Amino acid sequence: MNSPRAPRATTRRPGCAVAALRVLAERLEMLQVDNPRSLGWSWQQIAAGLGVTKQTVHRKHGPPSREAVMFERFTGGARAAVVQAQKHARRLGHRYIGCEHLLLAAASAAMLARV
Repeated sequence: MNSPRAPRATTRRPGCAVAALRVLAERLEMLQVDNPRSLGWSWQQIAAGLGVTKQTVHRKHGPPSREAVMFERFTGGARAAVVQAQKHARRLGHRYIGCEHLLLAAASAAMLARV
């Protein structure tokens, strides 16, 4: 008797399909919050639609934190670097700004300075 073979993986890395679905789910959630907020929906209405508490949706998608306000204290050059890092993060589909994004921003600035 031949035993059934396991299906071959269609992705290059284990879990990359799951990671892609997670990114897609986060983007869809953002749309499901941003669109109703622009139409004047309350946090309670949005939370009910998402099946979470008002506090959960507000904490994740609410007004900027204290750290975001501190950004205003940065020098112009530092702000420009963070803005570039944010663009790199968004381009890569990330919802955070990490060291890798700041390094990409610094490398981009260095390349532009050479031109």
